[in-house]
Amino acid sequence: MTNYKINRQKNTFFALSAICFVLCLTFFLGNSKNKAQGLIGKESAILNPKYKNEICEIRLKLDKKELRLTKQNGIWFGQSADLFFEADAQKIERLIEELCSKRTVYQVSANGALFEDYELDEKNGFNIKALLNDQTIAADLYFGKSNFNGSLISLRSSKNNNILQTSDNFYTFLYIQPNNWADLQLVKTQTGHFYNEEVLQCTINNQPFQNTDDKESPNTAATQNALNDYLDLLKNAKGSSLVSKQQFENQIPCMQIKIETLHKIYQFNIFAFGDDFAIVSNGNSFGTNCALVISAWTYKRLQPQK
Repeated sequence: MTNYKINRQKNTFFALSAICFVLCLTFFLGNSKNKAQGLIGKESAILNPKYKNEICEIRLKLDKKELRLTKQNGIWFGQSADLFFEADAQKIERLIEELCSKRTVYQVSANGALFEDYELDEKNGFNIKALLNDQTIAADLYFGKSNFNGSLISLRSSKNNNILQTSDNFYTFLYIQPNNWADLQLVKTQTGHFYNEEVLQCTINNQPFQNTDDKESPNTAATQNALNDYLDLLKNAKGSSLVSKQQFENQIPCMQIKIETLHKIYQFNIFAFGDDFAIVSNGNSFGTNCALVISAWTYKRLQPQK
């Protein structure tokens, strides 16, 4: 056998040996790391499920900013700074469901000095406080940083120094901005009752709605079908953010939509707002003080077709 072949075989052998060594070392270190961490999972719910239907207030806080979600007569509202708005009830119920569901929880440490390392201190931790009808605090939690691949999130209770980790199903809830918790539908899901009521009349800019293809016979089935399509459009229309409606008090709306049902009249006044538009609803009696910002594209769709 030539020296070239011998040397080639030796190089191949050493290369394969090196690869095996690296793989074994990685496996050993990985196992050692897991053992060193001592993460033993325990099945538990973060919030006692018996409180699930009794929660009437959720306070969200990050450093000095706070947003409150309160349930009044079965309707969820949100309040942040000077904005009071109808909240996304379905999202709130999902948060409560996550808190009350059984999950695997790992204890990482019981050393309160490590709170800041896991972003669980009062300055950096995202605080979620759940209150019952009698204002008893059912849960006072801090959520911190996720692990290296984002699968687990750190959390702790204010009652002790235990640093825990669990599956990160909470990332969609850890926001303090009103837009993340508001019902951004034009027709509110909780209070837009003409979802289930017969609409007696719809007017746009004080003109009765009618089928533009059949102006001579406005009471035809075609007009009713066109009206139903328009009502569906209203029910599905969605905005992007909230602003205070006070700034539109002395302005003339560029468009006005009025829906009359047997029990109530819903009125939507639309104002120019920069490159977008803002809708102020006069159909609610809950004291909310917000206007819904919609895009120019949505505004164009809401206009009667010519």
